[in-house]
Amino acid sequence: MADLRYGENPHQTASWYRDPAAASGLHQAEILHGKALSYNNILDLDAACAAVAEFRLAAAVAVKHSNPCGVGTGAELSVAHAVRRAIAADPVSVFGGILAVNREVDFDAAEAMASIFLECVIAPSFSAEGLERLKKKKDVRILKWPNLAGHKPAWQFRTVAGGYLVQSADRTMDWSDQWKIIGEPPSPEIKSDLLLAWKVCAHLRSNAIAVASEGCTVGLGMGQVNRVDAVQHAIARMRKHHPNAVRPVLASDAFFPFPDSIELAAEAGIRWIIQPGGSIRDEEVIATARSLGVTQVFTGTRHFRH
Repeated sequence: MADLRYGENPHQTASWYRDPAAASGLHQAEILHGKALSYNNILDLDAACAAVAEFRLAAAVAVKHSNPCGVGTGAELSVAHAVRRAIAADPVSVFGGILAVNREVDFDAAEAMASIFLECVIAPSFSAEGLERLKKKKDVRILKWPNLAGHKPAWQFRTVAGGYLVQSADRTMDWSDQWKIIGEPPSPEIKSDLLLAWKVCAHLRSNAIAVASEGCTVGLGMGQVNRVDAVQHAIARMRKHHPNAVRPVLASDAFFPFPDSIELAAEAGIRWIIQPGGSIRDEEVIATARSLGVTQVFTGTRHFRH
């Protein structure tokens, strides 16, 4: 147990407890540089690590207020590429965020991180040159967690008035031949971006929409009380930061109740959508997508996050 300076706000008290039954966790992370963690730092670190652990390729996930705000992937050994993509995804939102990386941070990756203010950086390891470069940013907290990419919690716990909720952990899967493709079969590049958007979407607060292009997110919409607003937010961010995005694709954490979101996506140049399906209006949504030249992939699995 550790007492924290305060909770989400300065007038709240807070403590950090370790689950004695957990085989691994954030408590194993070693702070290599910077001041003690805050309550909000710990929440965001947990969200960032959970999201980056979804990826097999080198990946970087930036988080603000428990939501991914910039996600980038790179070739197997190109963590710097992933970091640059994550920051460029939405540099306005990434500023002041938490960045998690699933590979060792070398000098090039650290140099990319140094281009923007970050509260925390967490990775399985750091090269001597990478650590030295990052330490020049005196306000950044640097954490080393060797098991970051391998941490797969089995259960999730939430407090409610007078008690607790317990559920098995939500996990995404890699591309499945069981998914239903309605339209043109995707190329390997499109398939990769669809999967990226799908994995990211599962870590956004519902209602959630993720738009991706060329290995990174280009527009995210989350925490909306209707799906069409989430689509509009994601498209607005894409138009602001990536107006020339190449072959953007869109993921939705749950089905589309009406065709209006499909129409908005098509108007924005999005021709590929991945979603669970299961709406009573699926046929209407499918017909609209076909008429607009939009291919859909139905996964059959919802990924709400409340």
